[in-house]
Formats: sequence, C-alpha cells, structure tokens
Amino acid sequence: MSLAIWSRAFTCVLLSGLLAGCNPGRDVFPPVCPRPGLPAETGDISAYREGATGGHLTDLLYSGRMMGIQGQCKLDPDNKYSLRTTVQFAVELTRGPALPGRSVAVPVYLAVTEGTQILDKRIIVLRAVFPPNVDRTNITTGELELTLPISPTMSGAAYSILAGFQLTPQQLQATRARARQ
Repeated sequence: MSLAIWSRAFTCVLLSGLLAGCNPGRDVFPPVCPRPGLPAETGDISAYREGATGGHLTDLLYSGRMMGIQGQCKLDPDNKYSLRTTVQFAVELTRGPALPGRSVAVPVYLAVTEGTQILDKRIIVLRAVFPPNVDRTNITTGELELTLPISPTMSGAAYSILAGFQLTPQQLQATRARARQ
C-alpha cells in the first residue's frame, strides 16, 4: 500500500476514535424535559382604560394572546442532580383605540409547577412599540433560564413550565365568564 492510503486509513481510525468520545456512552439517554404549557385561563388578555366599566371597545387599551412556548434542557455538567432549562415564549398584541401613544408594557409570568404546587413564579414585563399605522405586533421573550432539581427517582418530567399573562382579578373573572358562555 502506498503512503497516501496508509495516511488516510490512520486519519479515519483517529477521527473515529475522537468521534466516539462525543457519544454519551452506553445506556445513557438525554434528560427528560419538563412539560411546557399555556394555561387557557391566562392565555388571553384585554386591558381597558382605568375607570372604564363594561369593557367597551372604545375603552380597550390593548389585547393579547399567548402564541407558543418552547424550550430545551440539558444536564448541568457540574451537578448531575440539576437540569438546566431554557425557555422562551411568544405573544401577539393588538393595539386598542384607547391606547395613548404607541408603546405598551404587558405583564406575563413564567411558572414552574410540580403537580398542582407552584414551585417558582417570575413576573416579566414585556414592552412593545407599535410601528406607525400598525395595530398588531408579535414579541418574544428572551431566553429565560431555570435550574431544576432532579434525582434518580425524579426526572424533568415531574415538572411543568407554564407561561401566561399576569391578569388582574377583574381580568381573570372576565376570562372565566367568557369561558362559561
């Protein structure tokens, strides 16, 4: 065999050995991620001018709806009992006739639950500016990072990560009334 063939064969053997190190190993699986969710009760928002009664369209500041949630997770390389999770979600906002100016600040939340128990909840204010002559815009949160405890008996599947609008008691009551209709 020529030197070129031996050189290629050696390179292939060397590269296959290096690539084998990229494999997680036998019987090692990627971590199970938490379940993402957008609760229906907090998936929509309608904000009205202060002091408005009856929810008339002329008093609407803005309305919005949750569009989606996505994320990924990986084991913490420094702590095998921690799951690093990255989440982001998208919101569609519509400008109402009562909104003064073109900007709006909308409160949303990100919560981690285990069963029916809320373990952590963050309230985030999303800010949006409507371009001239545009009444609808989509915004996305940046990547939000969470670290969740796991163990050999409890994987990431034990958790849910929920996102929605942080509603006032009146907004929540109106949402529930619409759902009953």
